[in-house]
Amino acid sequence: MAGTSIDVHVEKLLMKADRQVLRILSPRARCIILALRMIRMEGTNIEELLMQIESYGFKCNKLEDALYMLSYHDIIECDDNLCRLTDAGIELSTALREFLENMRSLAYNVVDGVATEDDILASLVTAFASTVGLIESYAEEPSLMPLYLSLHMYITGLSTAVLAQLARVSAQVLDTVKRFTEGYETE
Repeated sequence: MAGTSIDVHVEKLLMKADRQVLRILSPRARCIILALRMIRMEGTNIEELLMQIESYGFKCNKLEDALYMLSYHDIIECDDNLCRLTDAGIELSTALREFLENMRSLAYNVVDGVATEDDILASLVTAFASTVGLIESYAEEPSLMPLYLSLHMYITGLSTAVLAQLARVSAQVLDTVKRFTEGYETE
């Protein structure tokens, strides 16, 4: 596949997976994820944020609830009509961006035919690590469950949706996933 053709194919694949997962999330969870992805460190106007979300193809009727929850847990701070990420919010938003970049890198490697088994396994391990993180955070701070559950559902959903689409591109993906799960089969 030529470079431009690969770019178009991968970006369409990622956008399809992203929208599939965002569509199945609850309205509040979807607003949380999109807000974390779209609020800039220097601040984002709430009306601008709403327009960005709508331009992405979603209505966000629960944005006020989502922003309140993110503010309550010190992920963002809002003054008047401007919201900005706190240090904790920057950390969380950065981790989410890194996850998205890792998924993009995996998709490019698979489509380009250079993915290794470790590349594919990393995506599976990320979903498992998200589960462990969710359990740990609930044990330490149950009030954060709505936030972390939203993130967990998005991360595991996107990882699964991308892997499923990549399995249609390369048999290596499905073969790797099957080998990974063989150790967990019951007799």
